[in-house]
Amino acid sequence: MNISSAPLHVAPRWRQLVHWAPIVIGFIVLFGPTLYDLFTGTWTKDENFHGPVVLGISIWLLYRGWGAMEAASAGQSGSLWGWPVVLLGIVFYAVGRSQMIGILEVGSAIWLLAGSILILRGWKALKSQWFALFFMLFMVPLPAQVVDLVTMPMKMAVSYVAENILYAVGYPIGRNGVVLQIGQYMLLVADACAGLHTLLTLEALGLLYLNLVRRDSLFRNLTLAILIVPISFTANVIRVIALSLITFHFGNEAGQGFLHGFAGMVLFLSALLLIISFDTFLQWIEGFRRRPISTALGGSSKESPKVVNQVWQSPAALKSLAIRHRALLLLMVGCAAVAHTLKPTTNLADERAPIDLATMIPSQFGTWREQLNLAVQIIDPELQVTVDEIYTETLTRNYIDSRGYRIMLSIAYGKNQSDNLQLHKPEVCYPAQGFKLDNLYRTSLDLAGQNITATRMDAHLGTRFEPVTYWTVVGDHITTGGINKKITEMRYGMRGRIPDGMLVRVSSIDRNTELAHQIQAEFAAAMIAAIAPEHRSRFAGLDPEPNALRTTTP
Repeated sequence: MNISSAPLHVAPRWRQLVHWAPIVIGFIVLFGPTLYDLFTGTWTKDENFHGPVVLGISIWLLYRGWGAMEAASAGQSGSLWGWPVVLLGIVFYAVGRSQMIGILEVGSAIWLLAGSILILRGWKALKSQWFALFFMLFMVPLPAQVVDLVTMPMKMAVSYVAENILYAVGYPIGRNGVVLQIGQYMLLVADACAGLHTLLTLEALGLLYLNLVRRDSLFRNLTLAILIVPISFTANVIRVIALSLITFHFGNEAGQGFLHGFAGMVLFLSALLLIISFDTFLQWIEGFRRRPISTALGGSSKESPKVVNQVWQSPAALKSLAIRHRALLLLMVGCAAVAHTLKPTTNLADERAPIDLATMIPSQFGTWREQLNLAVQIIDPELQVTVDEIYTETLTRNYIDSRGYRIMLSIAYGKNQSDNLQLHKPEVCYPAQGFKLDNLYRTSLDLAGQNITATRMDAHLGTRFEPVTYWTVVGDHITTGGINKKITEMRYGMRGRIPDGMLVRVSSIDRNTELAHQIQAEFAAAMIAAIAPEHRSRFAGLDPEPNALRTTTP
């Protein structure tokens, strides 16, 4: 008997929900802990507040398109191509969850959902839900290196425009990097005000608007989608101006209190108004290009078809579908168990002697001694609360040698190098304070008879020239970049350890950059040699004893 002659069975709405229950349970088992971590960690920060909003809208979009999905897949069988997609999502989740890589852990939800729809309903069903799945991309946390790379130029541009507008209308305002000084107040243009996350949030708002209004014109949709980027930039400028004016007229407490949140509302309201205004303008332009032929006055209505009941072709098809549901549930539960088993739970720092920078770094070594009567300038653009969250301990000192040459030392130590608590590199922090970077390159330093890879850069601000040498250590290993650092963290993580991290920065005020870097290398070598042998690996990735095989490899 062929399929077309098989009796049809109509399943009521409650039975449809029962059939999807294993998938829902699987997602709850997998992503329940993930959502808990997001709501108590990443999404509590101002720059990531869009995460739960995007999640809620994505769920609503899935529900809104459910009828269209069921109608599109009526009489269609699932696709086997969904299994590779699901398996890829399983791998992403297991690696992301166990190694604390947010982009993989949260992003796996999209792969798993797309694969499940393919397996259970087929390609037409997946096509009907494409926008909901695409929209979920906006809630995926991005790596800190990507955020820093893109955010800093955006914040600089927003700060520049805001400064010039306020100055043009007569306000006493100046700027260094992303720090605005208006009157007696200094304001930091933070990530939440003009960062990549804000741009993505406004981009999501614009795309959601396009999806809801459902314009037929390719010209309007494409033009408005392109204009969302400058609209987002303009809205960010409006927010920074609003915060600056609130702070100037009502004081710092008002600028950082309730009115700070109000300025955030101004950001999104201004963006929405700009999007609607441009859409109306494009509609007016289109009126000169062509006239609608058979459209009703209210515009074309493209409401999703509503399907009250799902039609199943035969009991055999219903049984096959139930088997696929259970297989997906078992895969998800198994993946959650594996990820939980592999997830590191012990801080490497707890197994070793506690870090006390003030006592571990001698105040005098070789020809160098600490100079106590100089104020230390901390080059860090982040708010103090953020610094306290990222770093367990910091140390800043000025040293002077017998020749009278001065060195500035800054050490930042973080007990937990998870995906959300990463060391901030000087090439990001210095431009935030208005410095220009002339050179940025890697070099080799000889410390205690062993070579390590360090980074050098030459920064200047006006007449201040500051050559910098720095290096980063994760656990006992020197890391030279974002990928290398993450691989090192994963090597520790696969053994159940969360590594600590340290950034050591040495700088001086000197126009002769070649001489400065040479003296900085001498200073670094003398400092590491003066540190107790059992602690050197924490500061420079060195073995406790020269020429000995490393026993603390992850």
